[in-house]
Amino acid sequence: MFPYLFVFAISIFSTYLAQISLNRKNKVLFFVFSAIAILTPSLLAGFRDSGVGTDTKIYVDSVWNQFKHIQSWGQFYKYYKNDAFADIEFVYLLLNFVGSRFGTDVHIIYFLTSFVIVLFVYLTAYDNRKKAYMWLVMFVFLFGFYNQSLNLVRQTICLTLCLYGFKYLEEKKWIKFILLLIVIKYTHNTGIFYFGFIGAYILAVSKYKAKHLVLFTTLTCCVFIFMYFDYIVGLFVVLGILPQKFLYYLSGDTINYVFVFIFHFAISMILLVALIFNIKSNEKDKLISYMFLNLLGSILILTALVSVWSFRVAFYFLFISECILLPRALFLMRKHKLEYSILILLVVSMFFTYWFTTIAYYNENETYPYKSEILE
Repeated sequence: MFPYLFVFAISIFSTYLAQISLNRKNKVLFFVFSAIAILTPSLLAGFRDSGVGTDTKIYVDSVWNQFKHIQSWGQFYKYYKNDAFADIEFVYLLLNFVGSRFGTDVHIIYFLTSFVIVLFVYLTAYDNRKKAYMWLVMFVFLFGFYNQSLNLVRQTICLTLCLYGFKYLEEKKWIKFILLLIVIKYTHNTGIFYFGFIGAYILAVSKYKAKHLVLFTTLTCCVFIFMYFDYIVGLFVVLGILPQKFLYYLSGDTINYVFVFIFHFAISMILLVALIFNIKSNEKDKLISYMFLNLLGSILILTALVSVWSFRVAFYFLFISECILLPRALFLMRKHKLEYSILILLVVSMFFTYWFTTIAYYNENETYPYKSEILE
């Protein structure tokens, strides 16, 4: 437990100092603290042993071993066109190709993939620095999603691209957003579910009559996902929208994700409290949309009761709503100093409890205990 908590503390505190340095217009210190904030969790991931994260042994190590025998770009592209990497997406393969230019040690790809993930989260925190505290964005990521990134490597890279690209959706910079969607398509095949988030976001922020009724009805209709889950996935596979491996998402083995649902639902209630305190402000509609998106993600978590893999759909809602929208909502509470302090302490306690329960106790993602022959 100590290696994770130690690195998390350094990264979060460095992010805090980086924002202070930025506010004081000290660019040198800002870059120094930013480098520490990004590199410490990246190095922790890079130094880990194989097996710290389930997917290291499922595909990370095996794909890397293939690149040990690839000497040039032309050879790599030929392998890719001949489906030598099965269903592994191009962006992840490209990272392996770049990493393999620096050596053959598998820890290179462990570090490189984590560096990309943490970098995009940090850039998102920076982009939101006037709307949310940067340290809180990093805190939510580290205690909520970091250990997951050591396992679901490809999907988390995809998620961080979605997270970073959210600003283009908000600012309606459509050309940049479309280009990013193309990159997302070639990063992980679950990226198709990001369109669900996009649709829900547009539904939540658009102005129209009976909006609240529509949002409530949308949440209620999520029940049909459970009733017709097999048909929905099967149809998408037949239409070619999803690859055949998504047939594994069909009903069968399940995971008891009730605790995870309760946690994320509780985060939605934190957003509700922020809404109540800002009910008369101009931010009311934003907070309603924030809560709607997080509730939708929370409900989708329950698809784990239907299929062992399907809960991954929820990540495309929860990753964005909790890494960006939750810190923004808490930022709006600053004028209510006592209530703000209580909510911050509550959120910090909740995420720590969530991390301890899912990672240290249940060992979700198989990242605990941390092991590293390099650091021994």
